Amino acid sequence: MNFPDALRECLNGKRITNLNWNGRGMYVEVIPGSPNMFSEMMLPYLEITNVKGDKVPWSISNMDIFSDGWEVIE
Repeated sequence: MNFPDALRECLNGKRITNLNWNGRGMYVEVIPGSPNMFSEMMLPYLEITNVKGDKVPWSISNMDIFSDGWEVIE
């Protein structure tokens, strides 16, 4: 799956991963904006979870944009 198709799935609440990543178990998901006592993020953003379970905001790389290795995690 290409990234535009994967992003559409992600925007519909699915988690996505890239088969070309070295770390299995990593995935990206959309986090809705919701200011609270832990975060001031008011707009939705993409977050990646790494193999250790750490979560951080994610910015896509050029290689990931053009990859056809995206898939939805069920």
